[in-house]
Amino acid sequence: MSIKLLDKNSVQYFYSMQNQLMDHIYKRSQNYFDSAKKTRNSINIPRQLEEYNAAMKDVLLHNLGGIPFDDTPLNARVTSTHQFEDYKIENVIFNSRKNVYVTGSMYIPNGITKPTGAVLFLSGHSDDARAYPAYQTVCDTLAKVGLIVFAIDPPGQLERVSYYDADAGKYVIEPCIYDHDAYGIPTVATGKFLERYFLCDQMRAVDYMLTRPEIDPDKIGVTGNSGGGTQTMAMMAFDDRIAAAAPGTFVTSRESYMYSGNPQDSEQIWYGMTELGYDHISPIMHFAPKPLAILSVNYDFFTIEGTRDTVAEAQRFYDMYGKKDDLHWFRDDYGHAYTPYLAQRAAEFFAKYLLGKDIAVTECNCTLKPESTFYNTRSGRVIGEIPDAVSIHHESNAIAERLLQKRNSLDPEERLSRAAEWLEEKVYSYRSPYDFFLRKLNVIDDGSIVTTPLMWHSQKDLFNFGFMIRPSGSDERELPVIIAIWEDGCSAIDAHEDFIRSKLAQGYQVLVLDVSGMGYIEAANINDGNIRGQYKTLYKLCCDLMYISDSLVALRSHDVLRAIEMLGEVFGKKEQDITLYCCGSHGIYGVIAAFLNQNVNVIYDNVPTSLYDQLIKPWGRAYNNDLPLIMPQMLKYFDIGELMR
Repeated sequence: MSIKLLDKNSVQYFYSMQNQLMDHIYKRSQNYFDSAKKTRNSINIPRQLEEYNAAMKDVLLHNLGGIPFDDTPLNARVTSTHQFEDYKIENVIFNSRKNVYVTGSMYIPNGITKPTGAVLFLSGHSDDARAYPAYQTVCDTLAKVGLIVFAIDPPGQLERVSYYDADAGKYVIEPCIYDHDAYGIPTVATGKFLERYFLCDQMRAVDYMLTRPEIDPDKIGVTGNSGGGTQTMAMMAFDDRIAAAAPGTFVTSRESYMYSGNPQDSEQIWYGMTELGYDHISPIMHFAPKPLAILSVNYDFFTIEGTRDTVAEAQRFYDMYGKKDDLHWFRDDYGHAYTPYLAQRAAEFFAKYLLGKDIAVTECNCTLKPESTFYNTRSGRVIGEIPDAVSIHHESNAIAERLLQKRNSLDPEERLSRAAEWLEEKVYSYRSPYDFFLRKLNVIDDGSIVTTPLMWHSQKDLFNFGFMIRPSGSDERELPVIIAIWEDGCSAIDAHEDFIRSKLAQGYQVLVLDVSGMGYIEAANINDGNIRGQYKTLYKLCCDLMYISDSLVALRSHDVLRAIEMLGEVFGKKEQDITLYCCGSHGIYGVIAAFLNQNVNVIYDNVPTSLYDQLIKPWGRAYNNDLPLIMPQMLKYFDIGELMR
């Protein structure tokens, strides 16, 4: 016989608690957006702008984990050459860092007799990267106006796929965004975010371009759309060698994009950028007054409203330098793509600023080449063919292992003290204390068990929920309490009924806890599909929290600590009479709470002791609602088992 519970919909009677987590995150983010706008509006002269830029760049690079340059030489070599009517294509492979091989193709127009302008082309999220038809068309169009073009593969695309099982002849993880996330999400735990690796590859590509006698080192541009637009903006921000840029179908505003409900790929998550006041305008501020063309389409999921606002703000900074005419905005009446129209405008733009030519480009007549034309490898895959080649998966594993060794080298007391100090800051820093204002909803007594639905404030604008379950005839103020923390909270009571009944028989009452966004107060669906799925609601909200230097783990661990406080203040419970039952992967919120409050008792039941072993070590592990379990940078201070007592 199941424990009788209040209907889930009844919980929404007082407040729309399914929307509260999103509202909480959006409200906090909006405060940062508004503050950043005020700061930018106070910048009126170039000196102020340059001081602002320097500070922002340093902090953001620190947040990303720094760029992983090492002393590995480029070891560049041309693997094949293909001659076409207007240009030749040289396929090139080089080392970005130790055992990391970057593959690319250089378009060299016929008839070059002296150093000339060149463009680094950065692919968006297409499996076939530089071989993708639209990207072939862009590179072809640029080359036909006389520009050298160097197109490289991002990690996880074309020749740089990470999770191909050669023996089985299939992908364990599909290329592109799924490949990115399979190692990009685990990098969050190391604090070495995925963008740093992309940026390293791109800056090393410029290093290679500077070795080519055909290229004028003062005339190097960069372009790309979608994910390549992100990377174009990153190069604008961090590589001073770029002389002109044309980011495509990405420039909007963080504010506008957040409200659109859309997620972003792992390398587009720049930790703390919103808290810092860093936005899509920021790389443009760094880049001004160099020539810039913003390429956009009217029907993009990168919202055109945000693009308009960013372009308007950018104009003020270009005006500040007297370079009003060097900022361009081109729009096509189309959906998300690097369209032929945008390719033509980019070719005209780069021809003007890198070649000194004023020309009109009216067509794109690209004869598409087979994918194999662009291969630097026989198999079309670096990993598996080049014996010592590694992927970011291996690099991230190596970092996690070094962090483990460093933690283990510390005196245990010092290690736990460091973890406690860091966790105190992360769990409490962004919270807004508030009265509990406890509500007891409709009590159900079936003659043997009493279930009392409770709701209370964890923070000013966040309610938590729980069922206090006790034997009929007992006094809730007398019995010790077990706070049960498991995935799905109150929605999963049926699956844990045997545990609950056994604890009631032992003289306890059980508070089944719904932390923010879980169980009866599960977050409302922001975009289509299962809210736990990749790129779905919880993924997006976790990313939104990372933009403001927070995490769902920290927020939910705070919820558990507040539940302990609530039991003391409202029910008169001593901490020694409270036990945290931490069950399964989501029991980690209780593990952290019990570590920070050593006065409560704790029971662990099948809680993963090592997120390193679970999330980072495994090769070919697909995303599985992992972000709600990861605190950014956590492995610098602890793994879960190290907090258990």
